[in-house]
Formats: sequence, C-alpha cells, structure tokens
Amino acid sequence: MQANAKKHFSETVDHSNYQVQAQEKKAERFVIAGDEPTMQPKMWHSAMTDAAYYFDEPTLRQEVAMKKTLQHKYDSLFSEGWRPPLQSRSDLVSWVCSQHNNFMAERGGEQWNCENPRALIAQYGPNYESVKAKLGFIKGLQRD
Repeated sequence: MQANAKKHFSETVDHSNYQVQAQEKKAERFVIAGDEPTMQPKMWHSAMTDAAYYFDEPTLRQEVAMKKTLQHKYDSLFSEGWRPPLQSRSDLVSWVCSQHNNFMAERGGEQWNCENPRALIAQYGPNYESVKAKLGFIKGLQRD
C-alpha cells in the first residue's frame, strides 16, 4: 500500500480492464431493390431526384452534405474522377443528366434530354403547386 502512495493512478491500475476491442465498421452499399443491374434505371432516377431536391443557393455545409451523398450512394454510376458542380440545383441537375447520358452511351441505353434543367427539376423535384395552394404567393418560393 505504501509503495503505491507516490504513484499516479494510471500507474497502479490494471490496463487490461480498460482495453476496448476495436470493432470494424463496414459501410453498407446503397442498393435499390429490384433495380436492373446493367442500366440501373432506378438508381439513376434516385440520383436525379436527389439532385432536383438540392438547394438553389446552397451553403458550404449543404454542398459538403450533397458531395457525401453522391459519394456514398452513386459513386458507382459516375465516371472516374467525377467532380460535380455544387453551386446550384440547376448546375447539379445538368451534371447528373450528362453523367447519365455518358453512362447510357457506353451501354446503348436511352438518353435524357439535358437541354432544359428546369424541366428536369419540374419532373424529378418538389411539387411547388401543392405548397402554393396553402401559402399563396410568397416571393422567392420559386424562381421564374
């Protein structure tokens, strides 16, 4: 007892009582059930929907979150070394559309019309008409 009086607590304890076994955390891959494995139309629809629900003028935190979403969910769809434009929703929608068309060109699939990002946002994005009925006209709700 006297011998331990001048020692620090960390020197007197049995360290094996405090060892925590490291557990390997395996990331699960994002998969959509029933998706056709070659063309992956449901995965592309999901990617376009995520892009169409992105922000018109995102903050830096929102840009980082979208980049992580794209990496986690859709990395297998995009060409190697991809860098999405995250400055606005229409830029991201146009980029996802062009990535889709490049993907389909390699496999002989049907391509999307990427000329009008607003039409893609209207097709895959939020339905502003249901909100307008409840809120009426609010400046900035939708860009014209």
